[in-house]
Parts: sequence; structure tokens; C-alpha cells
Amino acid sequence: MGLISMTYVLNKCYSQLSVMSKKRKVDTMYKIYIIEDDINISKTIEEHLSKYQFECYTVQQFNQIVEEFQAIQPHLVVMDINLPTYDGYFW
Repeated sequence: MGLISMTYVLNKCYSQLSVMSKKRKVDTMYKIYIIEDDINISKTIEEHLSKYQFECYTVQQFNQIVEEFQAIQPHLVVMDINLPTYDGYFW
């Protein structure tokens, strides 16, 4: 993923999160589930969003995405479209 794509993804996240933050309760930490197979990209997104007090989770096992999603119950999912187990368009 290039710099332009990463910037696009983060801008999309911020636009969705700004809508959510207007409705945010004072003590609510919004959960974001990051589904990305490139560890560097995943960590970059996680570090950036954590600065804004969002609770970030990254996929642990690609064959258990659905189970992890149900356990975490995130407010927002950032998902790569080219994954080893699922095609991002599958969802």
C-alpha cells in the first residue's frame, strides 16, 4: 500500500470517527478492529489512531476473523481488500 492509499484510508477513518465522536459519551473508548496482513501498515494505523484515544485491535489469526470480530464488537473496522484468507470484498 502506498503513501497515497494509506492517507486515503486514514482520511476515511477520520471522517467516520468524527461522526462517531460527536455522539461519543465522555467515558467511552471506541473500538477499532484493524484487519491488515502487512504488519507495518497495521502498526502504523494502530499507533496513529491510538494517539486519539481509540482502542485498537489488530487481527491475530486470519482464519478466525469472524470469531474475533464477534468477541471484540468494534465500532469501526478498517479492512484490507487483499487478504490471505478472505477477500476484503467478501464482507
